[in-house]
Amino acid sequence: MPTAHTEPVKVRRRKQPQQERAKNTVEKLLDVTEQLLDEIGLDAVTTIVIAERASLSVGTVYEYFPNKQSILFALAGRWIATLERVLGANEVEERGFRSWSEWCDSYLNAMFDIYAQERGLVRYYDTLVSVPELRALDLRVDSAMTGYLQRSISIFFPKVNKEALDVLTRMLITIVHNTLRFAVSLPPTAKRKMMDNLHFIVQTLILKTVH
Repeated sequence: MPTAHTEPVKVRRRKQPQQERAKNTVEKLLDVTEQLLDEIGLDAVTTIVIAERASLSVGTVYEYFPNKQSILFALAGRWIATLERVLGANEVEERGFRSWSEWCDSYLNAMFDIYAQERGLVRYYDTLVSVPELRALDLRVDSAMTGYLQRSISIFFPKVNKEALDVLTRMLITIVHNTLRFAVSLPPTAKRKMMDNLHFIVQTLILKTVH
């Protein structure tokens, strides 16, 4: 069984780009795939369609990716790496937040920005990680989010019960993910209202758990 950081054989790249031109080609393929997910949906995206949109030959695509699943795996991996970097930059001890509510607002705003960057991907993320070859990515996200939330909340509320903290972080991960993947595609007014409600719900859950 693959670990959280191991690429299963079926979705492994054919080769890793070394030169700048090759790296740019791979990034272009991932960007195009993201756009197509948003425009035509997961089922309609194929390696041929990706190649046509990127103005590349199918052979060029196959130089780096053996199939559609491997492109999706790389796209999701890129998004998750961004998620991990943003969480790292939002660590409580690094940022010196004045209060837990300030940290909470910063966390939710940062998460919204990440989801907005990859609207097409997050819309299908749950579908993607239901595929056995892509489940390793879900484990990686779960580990990063759980660790980050538990560290952050424990700093502000060091006496919180471990069992209660486990339940709280699981609820927060689920609520934030399912809210943001819809919120990013809403019109501005509805988006602001949903985000205001999300901030309220998350802060209420934290307060009810720690008191």
